[in-house]
Amino acid sequence: MQLQIQEHLLFAWPVLCDFFYKDFVEVTVDNAYGLLALSRQLLVSKLEQYCRSFIAEQLSPANCVANLFEAVRFDDEGVQQDCIALVAAGFQHTYAHTTSGLPPQVMLDILQHPGLAVQCEAQVLEFVVSYVKSTELDETTARKLFQEVRWLFLSNARLTELQAEDAVPRDLLLAGALCRLSVLDQPERSAELNILPRHSYCSTVMHGLPGGCEYVDLPCHHIWELLRPKITVRVSGISEGRAKNVLMGDVHSWFSTNDSQHPPPWIELHMPSNVTILTLDQYTFSHGHHRPSYWRMCWWKTQGGASSCKLPGAAFTDLATKSHQAGNDFTVVQQQAGFALSGWRVVRLVGTGMQQDGVHKLCIKNLKLYGTGVYLYFLN
Repeated sequence: MQLQIQEHLLFAWPVLCDFFYKDFVEVTVDNAYGLLALSRQLLVSKLEQYCRSFIAEQLSPANCVANLFEAVRFDDEGVQQDCIALVAAGFQHTYAHTTSGLPPQVMLDILQHPGLAVQCEAQVLEFVVSYVKSTELDETTARKLFQEVRWLFLSNARLTELQAEDAVPRDLLLAGALCRLSVLDQPERSAELNILPRHSYCSTVMHGLPGGCEYVDLPCHHIWELLRPKITVRVSGISEGRAKNVLMGDVHSWFSTNDSQHPPPWIELHMPSNVTILTLDQYTFSHGHHRPSYWRMCWWKTQGGASSCKLPGAAFTDLATKSHQAGNDFTVVQQQAGFALSGWRVVRLVGTGMQQDGVHKLCIKNLKLYGTGVYLYFLN
């Protein structure tokens, strides 16, 4: 009897021999797929099942694309399907992962999976375009992938940009643009064309055709716990604590800026790249010095703008506010009803005079914004 082992499986052979002689094996992320393939080939069912269980325990939305490559390489259909299901379910993150070199059928299986969770159709387009441009495909295969894009639900801006994209079939692009144009005033007509919006789209008809819009408006305070870790805090200087403590509320998080009258102290909150602030109804914060009765803030103003004050040409708009204090807790209310912020990316607090006890410091912790933010989920 002659046993022929493929070259890419040879690394796992010594480990398999240990299992034969000792009835024990150490399965790791480095050898799991090789052992799985060998045990399947040699009908070692006990080890095969153990390897499958090990891989299943390691799978997550964060590593499912990398595991999909391994499952394809070692030709394991079961693990492939598990990975495909995870890629589809976490598509809002996985669409941007590199898929170059995966078999076209695997890509189709992802795009046709019933659990595909797409936030906006631009994610599907990016997924397909990136793959087609990085993988050698014939025209027919590439076309099959592009046919999975629901062109009707791409934004007008996105369709216009695609005119310069050579990888996109011109007839599909033109047909999609004309189809969108025909139902632009009546979004419900998409059902007549048998092109339905995906169940997972985040946008609504108020933003145009469902799926075409790549952003959604959300109350900042509703998503604050998710938004806060992604906000960058910049300050004029530090005399106590760390800049990130401006947003923290635990008892050991203190923050005070440097003591400076000219130039005055400032604190900036920089939104992540996929968030802008449309309205700011109010914000709250607590006194940020470790001695509660010292250096409370009395004089400051609230501003907003598109970039940091440290950048050339940065311009800020003053916001009319009124503050209320209860002990060491402050509430600052915006006074201009219906005032639009024109897409602020930076919220800024600037000292305007002497604070309590004669200092020129801003002492803040546990700051929280209340208003409307635009969340661009395509750049998630």
